[in-house]
Amino acid sequence: MRYDRTLTLILRLAAIIAIGCTFVHAQDAGAPSPSVARCENSLSIHLSAKETMFEPGHSVPIRIELQNCGQRDLWVALSYEENLGFPANLSLIVRDHHRRRVLPNSPIQVGGLGKPPYEWWIRLPPGYLYGRNVTLTQYHSAFVNMPGKYQVSVSYSGIPRPRLPTKPISELANLPPEGSEVFTERIESNSLEIEILPKSGS
Repeated sequence: MRYDRTLTLILRLAAIIAIGCTFVHAQDAGAPSPSVARCENSLSIHLSAKETMFEPGHSVPIRIELQNCGQRDLWVALSYEENLGFPANLSLIVRDHHRRRVLPNSPIQVGGLGKPPYEWWIRLPPGYLYGRNVTLTQYHSAFVNMPGKYQVSVSYSGIPRPRLPTKPISELANLPPEGSEVFTERIESNSLEIEILPKSGS
């Protein structure tokens, strides 16, 4: 009798532990991985690259994609006040293997070039994405000259709906209409691991 009670107690404890482990595993499986783009307020931003290993001093081409992961049209804006090819509201983030930021070589933004604000806007229907190819050079960040492993990401900061400019109606077609959904938050992309190889013979 005592043996049966002890065995029953052991089996119940084993079942509770098994259920607990399964629950923890399910929670981990559902958590978004930092290397995978997350959908935040109907927008996801994703980085990709055909190559991830480069010789020092070589340019690093990457692709940036903004995708509407919501159920209705979404409007985003890319500022044409650029910083070496990057819109002012699309910032490059580079971290070394210690997670320390590698600062850009040229933090000065160049304004007054490109399109006026009412032409910055892009309409993304549900499921659609906007892609942009960018080549990172030593002018963007010193990491391209320094051997090591780096985590590269970008952050996008949405722009509020603009006030209507005093322009002809034909030029207002690029602006988000009243009542449309405009992304105004900040979102960071997945991390892309880039390795700068040691120089040959070093």
